[in-house]
Amino acid sequence: MNRYHHEQISKHTYKIVENDPYGQYPFLYAIMGVDKCVVIDTGTGIGDFAGYVDANINKEPRLPYLVINTHVHFDHVGGNHKFAARKGFRGVHMSGADKRFSLNLDINSLCMAHNCTVKHYKVDKWLKEGDTIYLDDSKQERGTSLEIIETPGHTPDSIAIYSHLEKLLFVGDNIYPYTVIHLDCIGSNVKSYVDTLKKLQAYIIKVEKDEPGKLRSPEEVEKSLLCQPCDDEEEEKGNGDAEAKIDSSSSTGEVESKEEQSNEKDDEENHRKDAIANKEEKNDDRNSNETNNKQCATKGENKNSKSAHDEDDTRSCIDNSQAESSINNKNKKENKSSEIIAGQKGKEGGVSSNSNNKQRDQQEEKSKGPPAAASVLQEQHPHQKLIDDFCQLTGQNVEALNFSIDSLMQIS
Repeated sequence: MNRYHHEQISKHTYKIVENDPYGQYPFLYAIMGVDKCVVIDTGTGIGDFAGYVDANINKEPRLPYLVINTHVHFDHVGGNHKFAARKGFRGVHMSGADKRFSLNLDINSLCMAHNCTVKHYKVDKWLKEGDTIYLDDSKQERGTSLEIIETPGHTPDSIAIYSHLEKLLFVGDNIYPYTVIHLDCIGSNVKSYVDTLKKLQAYIIKVEKDEPGKLRSPEEVEKSLLCQPCDDEEEEKGNGDAEAKIDSSSSTGEVESKEEQSNEKDDEENHRKDAIANKEEKNDDRNSNETNNKQCATKGENKNSKSAHDEDDTRSCIDNSQAESSINNKNKKENKSSEIIAGQKGKEGGVSSNSNNKQRDQQEEKSKGPPAAASVLQEQHPHQKLIDDFCQLTGQNVEALNFSIDSLMQIS
C-alpha cells in the first residue's frame, strides 16, 4: 500500500496526501525554493514522509529542508523528527501565539485520543503575524516570500501561509474538503474561528490584484554560481591593484620621507656650520672691539697725559708771559727814565739823544724775531693770544696744534 501520493499543483509547489490508519488524510506540501525546500506539515509520522519527499520531489542535488507546522495536532507534526535528521536542516517553525499550548505536545496534539505517539522535536523559531520566509535568501523580495497569517479557532496556535510567489494560500485545518472542521477539540474557539474566516476572506481580496513573483531558474542559479568565482577574482584583483597602489604609494612615500630626512639633516648641518661661523665672527668682532677699546683707552690715557702736560705748559707759558710782561714794564720804566734823562741831556746835547733812540729801536726789533706761525689764527680764535704764546714756547705748526687748541678751549 502506498502511504503517500503527490501531485504538482504549480511550478514550485507539490501537494502530498497521506493515507494514514487514523482516517485523518492530512494535506502536506513541499515548496521548492532556490536554496531550500519548505515543507508545510509533516503528517502523522507513521510512514517515512521525509524519505518520500527525497525520492520524489527534492531530488539530488537535494536542497536543505525547512519545516513549518500550521498547528500542533499529531497528524501535522508527527514527521518533524525525520526532517530534523536531514543534512543542512533549517529548523522547525511554528506559531508562538500560545507557546504553552504548543509545547504540551502529549495532550494538545490529540495523539492519546487516537492511540498513537508523537516524537518530540525542537521548535527553532516561533512565528508571528506578518513574518516572512524567503524562498531565495540571496534575493529577499516580497514576490518570492511566504507570509505568516495568524488564524486561531481550530486551535489557538493555528496559522495560514500565503505564497506571494504563486498566489497560493495554505490554510491548514481551517478549511478541509472531505470532512467537517472539528471545533470541539482542546483549545478550539468558535468565535475565533468565524473571525479567522472573515480575516482570510479580506486578505484574499487584498492580495488578489498582486502579480505573482518569479524565482531564478536552476540555470540562472548555476550561472551565478559559476560567475561568482570570476567576481571574486575581479574583487581580489581590484584589492590586489589597490594594495599595489598602496605599496607603490608607500614606497614612494618612504623615498620621499628619506629624501626629506636627508634634506633635514643637510639643513641642520648647514645651520650648525652657520652658527659656528657666526660665533667665530662674533669672537673676532669681540676681540677687535677689545683691541680697539684698549687702543682707545691707551690713546685716551695719552691724550689725558698730554692734556695735563699741555695744561702745565700753558700755565708755565702764562707765568713766563707774566714774568716777561713785568720785565718789559720794568724796561719801559727804565727806558722812560732814561728818555727823561736823555731828553734832559738832549736838551743839553741835541743830536746825540736822537741817534741813540734810533739805535735802541732797531735793536729791539731785531730781538723780537719773525712772527709765530700760530698768528694766522688771530682773527679766527678768541684765545689767539694764549695760542700764540703756546706756539712761541713749543715751536709746533698750526696742524699739529688742533688737538691742543680743543684742549685749551675746554680749559678756558
